[in-house]
Amino acid sequence: MRGPVGPAAASAPQAAESSGYVAKKDGLRGFFDALSSRLKKPVIVSKLAARKQISGEFDLANPQAMLEKMAQQLGLIWYHDGQAIYVYDASETRSSIVSLRNVSLQAFNDFLRKSGLYDKRYPLRGDGRSGTFYVSGPPVFVDLVVNAASMMDKQSDGLELGRQKIGVIRLGNTFVGDRTYDLRDQKIVIPGMATVIEKLLDGERKPVAGLAPPAAEKRDDIPAMPDFKEGRGCPTRPA
Repeated sequence: MRGPVGPAAASAPQAAESSGYVAKKDGLRGFFDALSSRLKKPVIVSKLAARKQISGEFDLANPQAMLEKMAQQLGLIWYHDGQAIYVYDASETRSSIVSLRNVSLQAFNDFLRKSGLYDKRYPLRGDGRSGTFYVSGPPVFVDLVVNAASMMDKQSDGLELGRQKIGVIRLGNTFVGDRTYDLRDQKIVIPGMATVIEKLLDGERKPVAGLAPPAAEKRDDIPAMPDFKEGRGCPTRPA
C-alpha cells in the first residue's frame, strides 16, 4: 500500500491488478466492497464511515492486514461477529454499564468466548464480585453484549421451557431477521439476532412440540350430563 491518500493512478476506481485496488477520492464503501471479496465476508459500512474518501493504490494480497491498517490510519473501528464485518467511524463508539444479578462476570465472559462473540480488543471491564461491568466498542458489539447479558441474567423472568426462558429483548443497532446481500455472483445470508440466539441455545433446546399434553383428570364426583326428552324443557331421570 502506498498510502490511503495520494496521487491517483487512474481516473476512476478500478482493480489495478489481481491483488490491488486503485481509488481517486473514492468513498470507503467501494473500497470495502473490493476488500470483502478477499475476506470472503460481507463488510457493512456505516453511513458516517462511508463518507470518508481515499485515493491511491492499495495492495489487497493480505486483506486482514489491510483492514487493520485502514482502520488505524482512517480512525475506524470494526467488529466481526463470525458472519459479517461491521465498520464504523471511531466517533460512533458506544459505551454501556451492565449489572449482572444472577450470572457472574466470569461465566458471562466464558459464554462470549465459547460462542465466538468475544473480542479481546473490547474487553469487559468490571468487578467480578459485584457483577457490574463496563463495555465500549462498535455499536453492534455493545448491543450484542448488553442484550446477551440481559437474556442470561433474567433467570426469574419470562416463560420457562426446560432450561430455556423466553423474554423480550429490545434491539438497537442490529436486526432480528436474516438479511441477504449480493456479493459478486453469490448471495450472502447474514443471520439476524433471532437466528444467532437460536443457534447459541440449540444445545439446550427441548422441542415444545414434543411435550405430551397433560392427562385429563378423571373425577368421580362430577355427575353425568342428563338426557333431555324432545318437546320438554326439563330433564328426565332414568328409571
